[in-house]
Amino acid sequence: MGTNSRIYLPNHAHPKKIYEVVQKHMGHTFKNTTFKPDKLELLDVEKPASEQNPWHLQLIKKDLNSILATDLNHYSLEFTDLAESRYSVLIFVDLEDDPLMIDGKKMLAPPSEIVWCAVGECLVRFFGGTIIYNDQHESYYYTNKKAAFPKQTKEQSSDNRWFQYYNALKDVQKIKKQDLNSLIDRGVASTGKRTEKLLDFLDRYENITMLHDQLENQLKGKATNNNSENSSNNVTINSKSKSTRKI
Repeated sequence: MGTNSRIYLPNHAHPKKIYEVVQKHMGHTFKNTTFKPDKLELLDVEKPASEQNPWHLQLIKKDLNSILATDLNHYSLEFTDLAESRYSVLIFVDLEDDPLMIDGKKMLAPPSEIVWCAVGECLVRFFGGTIIYNDQHESYYYTNKKAAFPKQTKEQSSDNRWFQYYNALKDVQKIKKQDLNSLIDRGVASTGKRTEKLLDFLDRYENITMLHDQLENQLKGKATNNNSENSSNNVTINSKSKSTRKI
């Protein structure tokens, strides 16, 4: 029997939000939208969402079966990574024999693999909570008490809470090769074929992205130099014409 990791999330980690955070981290595409799409161009999506700037994010294509309520005490979560490997896990909302599941906490117990541990760290950074990387070595864990999307305060309105979530979701970063290599270096879990496949994809993807950025910067640099040369030529011509008029 293989080992598992355990991811404990606080009460406000709703299954749908867990799914969206995982999708964002796995690099799936979201679009900026609003309840009145024809008004979207009037909003500034580079600024935080608010009552005055009411945009939110929407997943363009739902992945597999997304999230299903399979029983009264758990949900089924399914998703794919960028290399098209499939993953599935149960999100438990009630387990009598787990003393850590108190106050409405959620718990995921996926295989102790590097990709799952990266997902777990992302969820814990977002909602707060704890990830135990390997249930055979419970002394090695990560706890976060400063969540990007913390528990709702008593003074917080439902509208403010809505915008707070989408502002936090927008900041969730796509998984990187460095994230996986860091976990491998720490020896927290096994790699497995899915991790190796995703590492290979990310290596090629990040190299292509780097080359694209370098080429784009070179083109911008040439355009800037050309503009500078044109400006210098204009100054010289103007200077000569003024001298001629003085004579």
